[in-house]
Amino acid sequence: MASPLGHSMMGVAIYMATVRPADWLKRWGWLFLLILFCAAADFDYLPAAFGRLDLAEKFHRKFTHTFLFAASAALIYLIAGGIIRRKILWKSALILVAAMVIHLGIDIVSLDTKEPRGIAPFEPFSDIRLYSPVILFPNIQKGSYADIVSIHNTKVAVFEIAFFGAIILVAGGLSFALRRGRK
Repeated sequence: MASPLGHSMMGVAIYMATVRPADWLKRWGWLFLLILFCAAADFDYLPAAFGRLDLAEKFHRKFTHTFLFAASAALIYLIAGGIIRRKILWKSALILVAAMVIHLGIDIVSLDTKEPRGIAPFEPFSDIRLYSPVILFPNIQKGSYADIVSIHNTKVAVFEIAFFGAIILVAGGLSFALRRGRK
């Protein structure tokens, strides 16, 4: 599976694509939300931060890797937005759901060595698992805390920085070019 770094960088790319270039340095809250939603499916790994690597491994790729979780997170966003701003933010909620679904798509095309392979995005309604035979992203090792700084994971991080960095540049360039052409 791709790392939180790669997923978060995808949030930056979505930001570049959805925000006017003139506002790139102004909309930090939206950038934070996109990064949060792009990485949110991996929140099931948080027990590892508290010394429970066993729990993180047990629950990883379960509920947080479903369309139901994405819809629930967007609903919470809509409710919070309605309370805070007294306004329903449908367009941004749909973009945030798309960010979470992109996370799932990245995981589908990531090397997965743990059985059962892939993700079950339709749970609890179906146990169908999705896993691509075409692998774009190497897996990160996470069997121990020492793996965090392993040579393998460092190579994966460099690959993800290059891959998602290119996507960020393309998204930003296209956004700039398309909006410049409208003037």
